[in-house]
Amino acid sequence: MFAIKQRQGLVVWVYSLKQLKTLRRYGTIMYVSRRMKY
Repeated sequence: MFAIKQRQGLVVWVYSLKQLKTLRRYGTIMYVSRRMKY
């Protein structure tokens, strides 16, 4: 069977930086690029 591993990192591109408030509910945000919107 498969073993569940902890996630190391995930890159998320957003349309608007206002969506970052919603993403904070799901985990820790390590870095935000305001220019590239990720």
